[in-house]
Amino acid sequence: MRKGTLILAVAIVTMVAVLWLTCEPKYSVKESERIAYAFVLRSSTYRFDGIPGTLELVRTDTLRCPGCWQFTYRFQSSHAGYGDRTGQMLAQVITPHECSITVQEYQVTKAIMDERWDMLTQSFISGAG
Repeated sequence: MRKGTLILAVAIVTMVAVLWLTCEPKYSVKESERIAYAFVLRSSTYRFDGIPGTLELVRTDTLRCPGCWQFTYRFQSSHAGYGDRTGQMLAQVITPHECSITVQEYQVTKAIMDERWDMLTQSFISGAG
């Protein structure tokens, strides 16, 4: 009787372990958020004149595809405009920005700033410029 109980216990533990491993999400919101945050930090607008310490996550939305999240960030920059504006005449004015970053399976697939600047192509969205 003990041998049968032991075999049953081992079988149950094995099944639970297999189920746990196979049900573990392939993509995590935490890692996806890290990717989105790093993307904003590396963006030309933030690098050019983003004010350090102002970048904050304000919202996380789960999207309807596997491994998909949209992260909304806000930060302040020291000049108006988008991208690297080296050599341009710039008005020194604190400018708030809001970025919507979509991460799908650990890849940034969409990145829009202020609903008008495509951060992936570094260009104004058609009709928004």
